[in-house]
Amino acid sequence: MKYIVKIPQGASYDYTLDDIKKEFAAGTLREDCRVRRADSNEWTSLGELFGRNPAERKSRNPPADAICYLLRGDQQHGPYSTAQIRNMWAAGQITVDTLYWFEGLSDWFPARNFCERNTLAPEANSEQTKNPDSFGLVVVLTILLPIVGLIAGIAWLCDPKQRSAGGSILAIALILMLIYGMIFSSFLH
Repeated sequence: MKYIVKIPQGASYDYTLDDIKKEFAAGTLREDCRVRRADSNEWTSLGELFGRNPAERKSRNPPADAICYLLRGDQQHGPYSTAQIRNMWAAGQITVDTLYWFEGLSDWFPARNFCERNTLAPEANSEQTKNPDSFGLVVVLTILLPIVGLIAGIAWLCDPKQRSAGGSILAIALILMLIYGMIFSSFLH
């Protein structure tokens, strides 16, 4: 698909979307350049096209029940629900170069405009952090390790053949307990 880009000095050039993205990223084309699809009469700025204005991005968010279409290169795909698009984004099937459209938009816009800002998964937008399922086991083992080390170290110290191993384990267990003590006391103050 061809696009026409008008620079502020008034000259117009034909580009592909990939060329526009490269030139925009390189700084050759700026946000105030105007752009339109070759088959459209509606102009927009590159800043609007690539979602630089947060208020404009918000107005381009599809409603939850919107039927959306994707544009990858020159290929249109869809229809998709917004949930499907977000899942595709989360799975890496949509890149920053993928554009989206739904009824009511005047042109195609980068899918990242609403995918990055909205929930990709229910827990992704949560204010609360969640510990991994194995967190409790790790905490218990972290607390038990120095205690087991102390017991093993004392037992091995009693056996003349294993005194050096017992002393090493005892030293490591005591160092770990000292470190834990410093960490926990810093939380209390």
